[in-house]
Amino acid sequence: MHVESLKQYVDCIVPGEPQKFLGVKEQRLTAVFAHALIGCSVFLTPLVKNVPVPVLTGIFFYMGVVSLLGQQFVQRLALLFMPVKYQPDYIWLRSVPIKRVHTFTCIQLLSIGSLLAMKYSSSMLSMMFPMMVKTI
Repeated sequence: MHVESLKQYVDCIVPGEPQKFLGVKEQRLTAVFAHALIGCSVFLTPLVKNVPVPVLTGIFFYMGVVSLLGQQFVQRLALLFMPVKYQPDYIWLRSVPIKRVHTFTCIQLLSIGSLLAMKYSSSMLSMMFPMMVKTI
């Protein structure tokens, strides 16, 4: 989230056009401060115990969903249900035909589905789950 705040864009843009990305303003102080707070959280456990579990669960759920949106697999999954007219201009979409992208996404979905089916099935099959993950 803090990386988004360090992005720099062109100030003067034409209305209706997306902002042009210039780069990221590198800042090490943010990382040092974040890691110091993580280190201090060990000493703040009595205070953290007062936070309700649903609040913490909601925060972690939100962080997980937000981080998923930037992953290429989720972007390709969204492309399956999006008309060609409304597809964003991804760099990786310029050089690969859309049918091949959809085929690869479906293969990945089938792989994930088979892994989950194996994991949640009988105990003999679920023992093979780590080996299947390693092969994929």
